[in-house]
Order: sequence, then structure tokens, then C-alpha cells
Amino acid sequence: MTTFELELKQSLIRKLMQTDDQSLLEKVKSILIPNPAEEEKEDLFYFSNELKEKIHTAMEQAENNQTIDSENVDKEVQKWLEE
Repeated sequence: MTTFELELKQSLIRKLMQTDDQSLLEKVKSILIPNPAEEEKEDLFYFSNELKEKIHTAMEQAENNQTIDSENVDKEVQKWLEE
């Protein structure tokens, strides 16, 4: 990204933050997000495939009662800290 592009983006962000014109904000949104349905599909956070897989595995383990309660986790951590 060039310095010009960065400065332009920063300038636009400042202007957007300063405006209270709802109509203008809606127009900008429609330009930047032409298909609102697609926006809803986007993840709020980016998760790598590896992290998604780990989350999926953890959820399956929870559904299958393959979990450890917090009391036992605390005991295991305490043992580990004492080593």
C-alpha cells in the first residue's frame, strides 16, 4: 500500500467518524458492502483451519462427555506447578 493510499484511507475514516448523516453512512455502506447477505456470512473473527478443527474436536469431546471439570483441572495444574 502506498503512502497516498494509506493517507486517503485514514482521511476517509476520519470523515466517516465525524459524520452524523445517516443517509451518507448508508450510501457508503451500500458501496462497500453491496450484498448485505454476504456480510452476515463473514466470520467476526478469522480462524485458521487448524484452529477450526481444534474447536470442532473440542465440541465433539464436550458432546461425548469427554471433559474434565474445573476442580480436577485445578488439581492437575497445582500438581504441575509443584513439579
